Amino acid sequence: MANVQQLQETLDAQAPLIDALKNAFHNPKHSDLIIRCADDRWDVHKVIVCAQSPVLAKACEGSFKEAEEGLITLHEEDPSVVEAMLQFIYTLNFDDSCFDIAETSGIVFTVNVHIAADKYDIPTLRKLTVSKFRDQAATGWKTAGFAEAAALVFNAGIAVEESLRERVVSIATKNAKQLLCQDEVGIRFRAVASTTPALAVALWQRKVEGKTEGPVAAKIEDSEGPAYACPSYRCRGILHSIDVDASTTCPRCHGRTLGYYWVKQSV
Repeated sequence: MANVQQLQETLDAQAPLIDALKNAFHNPKHSDLIIRCADDRWDVHKVIVCAQSPVLAKACEGSFKEAEEGLITLHEEDPSVVEAMLQFIYTLNFDDSCFDIAETSGIVFTVNVHIAADKYDIPTLRKLTVSKFRDQAATGWKTAGFAEAAALVFNAGIAVEESLRERVVSIATKNAKQLLCQDEVGIRFRAVASTTPALAVALWQRKVEGKTEGPVAAKIEDSEGPAYACPSYRCRGILHSIDVDASTTCPRCHGRTLGYYWVKQSV
């Protein structure tokens, strides 16, 4: 009981600081960094933003142009995704309903935020988007947005956590009959599967294994001969033949690395 009371007291003591951080978002007072994306601009605070994103922190250090000008321009991002990322940095959450995502679905938006979290190295945001994706996929598979999200998840390589791919395969396998129907959702999903080899292979493998849950990575013991693991720590791709002097494409994350770096596994 004492531990619970102590925890509550700690949370109560932290509340003013958390509120202060939330109130600092979209407040230019004391800001010392500008982030631009397309026509949007955010006046932010280095001590807050850089503490959660090593990538943004690096841009603000040394002799980089951004450090000298106090301006970071994000050329390749969607402004709504940047807004969600910054909202999370200040509030530890982002509200999907605040964004204009009429042309896509919430589940697609979540995947894009997940990819941005990887790009700017914000692991806590990645963790949140994984949770959001799992919840959204439970009902979102009934929409055309699920197919678009599946394509993003399987084409983004190591920028997406394996658990998202597993969730897509699990949901698609569980609802295969509905996704084979000749309605908009079924037609769209089959079109994506036919043009996304990694997704098609994962679905086929899950069907062969007869499972609806669990990892979709290949099992080492299923094939004869030596096995080599993808050198990316986020991937569990396996190949049974490697040319150490040639560039090798991982069948799982689609990353390309010299065969020399693939790790030989013991069976």
